[in-house]
Amino acid sequence: MIARRALTGLALGLLAASPVSARAPAPIDPGTDLVHSDVPLWGTGDPDFYPQNFTGKDSWGRSSRIAIGDWRFAPNSAVFGDGTEFAAEWWRLANYGVFHCAFVEQRSDQPFADLSSDERAALAVDYSWIVRIGTLSHKGRKWELWDLQSGARTGSAHTLLLRDPAIGSGLIKRFEVLQRHCPARFQRQGVPIDIWKTRYCAINTREDLIAFARAMARKPVLGTLAWLGPAPSQDDTPEEGPSHGGAPSPR
Repeated sequence: MIARRALTGLALGLLAASPVSARAPAPIDPGTDLVHSDVPLWGTGDPDFYPQNFTGKDSWGRSSRIAIGDWRFAPNSAVFGDGTEFAAEWWRLANYGVFHCAFVEQRSDQPFADLSSDERAALAVDYSWIVRIGTLSHKGRKWELWDLQSGARTGSAHTLLLRDPAIGSGLIKRFEVLQRHCPARFQRQGVPIDIWKTRYCAINTREDLIAFARAMARKPVLGTLAWLGPAPSQDDTPEEGPSHGGAPSPR
């Protein structure tokens, strides 16, 4: 009995001295639900839909307000906490072509320059477009709401973006990425399949997506998406690849 009490007292002393036990960290919920629509919600003819083709008296081609090339997603430490260093991503938005306009989108957890050609070829590919979907006044400032719509057939994934119009009206090289906490009414989940997630956020109208974006814009942003510069070469940019009907990562 004396030995048991001594051991119990020692255990309680260790627990009291442990900072983890004394003050457990708050759970981190960065809001990275996959938002998906059964069909694309935005398309050719919508204003501020990029890239888009143009024809003039003496010229024709592709135009885009969004910078082509490599981007880096820098996570917000206030949202990701201790997981910030593991959440960075590199995104590439390459040019599909002139006659048929789309971004060729790829995402990686490493800089593209560090990838071998085989690793680069193994990355998921989506054909994507970025569209301005509205404006928002928040804390005395005006913001623009944008949507990165990834995938076409079998539907699209939607990465919601925020932009400060005070930066200027030229080439866009920076966005804030919004969190995506899916309301219960939009959640869908299939049967369990080992470790793979089957739950996602099904939003199938423009009105619902815009309302969702407005709600998410009032939360701390998920992180910042900033342009790094042109891709070194577009010669090896895949023009055909698996269209996954959604973004290849949770961000």
